[in-house]
Amino acid sequence: MDFLCLEFINSRWFARRKPFEDPLEQPEWLTRFCEKWDLPEPGTDAATLDVLRGLRGLLAEAAAEFRGLRGLSARLQARLNARLEAAPFSQRLEAAEDGRLRLGLVPCNRDPAWFSACVVRSFALLLTEYAPERLKCCANPECGWFFYDESKNQTRKWCDNACASLLKVRRFRSRAHPPAAR
Repeated sequence: MDFLCLEFINSRWFARRKPFEDPLEQPEWLTRFCEKWDLPEPGTDAATLDVLRGLRGLLAEAAAEFRGLRGLSARLQARLNARLEAAPFSQRLEAAEDGRLRLGLVPCNRDPAWFSACVVRSFALLLTEYAPERLKCCANPECGWFFYDESKNQTRKWCDNACASLLKVRRFRSRAHPPAAR
């Protein structure tokens, strides 16, 4: 299951790795991301990128805190609510792809505040409309990727098989070749 907010939060992983550039600084990545999630492109000027990096950090902090406490502090709730309140919108009745009608939100301004509100709304929906205990962080300490655990018994530990395999191999090798005593 894909979540807008998790894809946005996880873009920080690339920014922490030396050979990779921050995806937010790559206009192609931002364009693909906005097209995939039907979002307005927020722009790539320095001030906007600072806002987006701040948003990504805020959401990563909130996800980590929520996982640990099964709730959010009043401080983080206030910061998330400020992002939601910063984007004025109106509502409009629209035809959906299946021919049915749906109520759509229309931004008054398609700016970084609207982009931020959409990402924060996705995070809020993840915490309120899905099983929040399924929000997990990869057990690989070098990864930190957030994911939604869709496994039947909710025991998934890793973001993908690459991290799982890496840690299992490390554990095996440490048992097979214990460090020499000094």
